[in-house]
Amino acid sequence: MQREQNQKPGRRRSFTPAEETRIALRRHQPQKTGGKVRLPSWSALAGEFDRDPRLLQQASIRAFERGHVKVIEVPRLPAECVRVEGLEKALHFKFKVRRPIVVDTDEFEREYLKTFHNPGHYSALNALDDEIHRILGAHMARIIEERFIFDDSCVIGLGAGRGVYYILEALLLRKVMLDYTDVALMSLSGFVHPHDYASRLSVPLDSDYHVWLMASCFSTQVRLQQVYYPITCEKRDDTPLGQKSWKEFHPQVILAGVGALSSGHRFYDAAKSVRHTAAAQPDTMLAPIMKELSELVEICDRISKLSKAIDPAFWPVGDICHRLYYVQPPASVTVPPTDQAHAERLIKCINDKLLNVSEGQLREVQIALVAGTLRKAYAIHELLRAGRYNVRVLCIDKKAAEKILEIDTTERSHLGNNYQSGQ
Repeated sequence: MQREQNQKPGRRRSFTPAEETRIALRRHQPQKTGGKVRLPSWSALAGEFDRDPRLLQQASIRAFERGHVKVIEVPRLPAECVRVEGLEKALHFKFKVRRPIVVDTDEFEREYLKTFHNPGHYSALNALDDEIHRILGAHMARIIEERFIFDDSCVIGLGAGRGVYYILEALLLRKVMLDYTDVALMSLSGFVHPHDYASRLSVPLDSDYHVWLMASCFSTQVRLQQVYYPITCEKRDDTPLGQKSWKEFHPQVILAGVGALSSGHRFYDAAKSVRHTAAAQPDTMLAPIMKELSELVEICDRISKLSKAIDPAFWPVGDICHRLYYVQPPASVTVPPTDQAHAERLIKCINDKLLNVSEGQLREVQIALVAGTLRKAYAIHELLRAGRYNVRVLCIDKKAAEKILEIDTTERSHLGNNYQSGQ
């Protein structure tokens, strides 16, 4: 009792969100002491804020968890990694990709994970995924500099996601000015959310944003065709993706990434957030598809549990330009027919409500694809198999390339003469 009476009332009062934000910012403000630049200790801040150090630390954590404070990564050029010519030749031979780019990131991955206290934690692995995509984006940027992908009087389509973003980041950081005449840039999907969906980047990563970024990479004026509507908007005919507009004016080549509907994918995380948090409200941009999306995520989780022990790289749903598609499982994984049929119905229902490039439109264009990591190997292979799309350039990491070739060999052995891998 005596202890409670002697305790300062101020030390027991709860923090306001504004105070939590100020504490988090102060903790990460470097100061020079003893000739060295260091972050202030919690003990030092305890005197400044007149609060217990442990309470200050908890307040700082809450500020980050609630999104009031975040770490923004400064754009920079990635680590240099060599290419693997043997794998590039194999991909060209098997899938008729005109310009495969395979980057060996193995050594970089080992060294990068050593910088984390817990290398196996999802935050470390997500950070590594970002770095791999940054490396791939820089390699694709070099191919663009060589004038291999685009021509004069070309319409260039731009997808969403970090793969495309890192291509543009590399071009901007290298101060590349592309010298083309009569070029136009076109968005391939509506925007998913007004906020970013790559917490380490703090940029929106939507197609419209990428159009603005890439316009800065040209030495001459370019025409811009943007969607300007949310991903679930029903005004397709009012956008460049409408049937009439597309017929008159559409891309010859597009830059796109590949996604897997798993943890870290915007659609997946949004569905999980609504399902597991009673107070959560559906993302307003995704609300029209949230019911079907939640069901699809539930099926994906169920299938991934079946396949995890057999092949942890397999995820049953992929996306290109936010257009979802079913990924055929390996022969060793038995997916219940009812789950596959239900997943395919949900995918069709969701795609019908999305404002993005259609299946037919994707088949009309040449695709420069940048994507990596084992988690996306099956999704990438699904786009390559049987000449589904005209993938002209493919930029991936070594592990993903090896996995794709392994998948192809296994399926060829299983299906025999009924299997087609090339275009």
